[in-house]
Amino acid sequence: MKKSLLSLACLCFSLISCQNDSKDTEGASSASETQNVASESTQSDQTLEIIGTMNEESTFYLSNIQEGYWYVEHWLKIGDDDKSVYNANKGRWMKFEKNGSFTHGKLLQTVGAGKYTYNASSNMITMYANNPQYNAEFKIRMSDNGDGMSWSGAGRFQQNDIMAKLDKYVELMSEMPQAVY
Repeated sequence: MKKSLLSLACLCFSLISCQNDSKDTEGASSASETQNVASESTQSDQTLEIIGTMNEESTFYLSNIQEGYWYVEHWLKIGDDDKSVYNANKGRWMKFEKNGSFTHGKLLQTVGAGKYTYNASSNMITMYANNPQYNAEFKIRMSDNGDGMSWSGAGRFQQNDIMAKLDKYVELMSEMPQAVY
């Protein structure tokens, strides 16, 4: 239990630093820096909107975001000791397609879909779901191997107080694996 709390504290610390980084880069991009990436999917004419100029880090982030299913391992609402927010979000997943579309759900259930944009300058992802209650915007930090990422909520959609840790899996699961510490 102590290791779990220590891990969560470390996650919080790293995510708080992400929030400070995002303040420094807000508004840094302009409409002229927006790129549209052609769809590689024949199912949709939609294209991924990329804001800013891609570099080595943002290319690594985006290529990993677009692989597999991203499952919520930890979800924290800062200042809220109630575990109901954590429990409600554990097992949520997102799948980001190369054409800018995404689907989301919980465990084996698909809940909805939408489109997303990626800000290469600030490593932020904005999700516009078909159901607006699922709209979200997060600053992203990716693990060195690309199998995990942390999110810190941005000002948009009133999510400044949200931090999350997500892990990449290759398929949908009926239950989350037990964490090993």
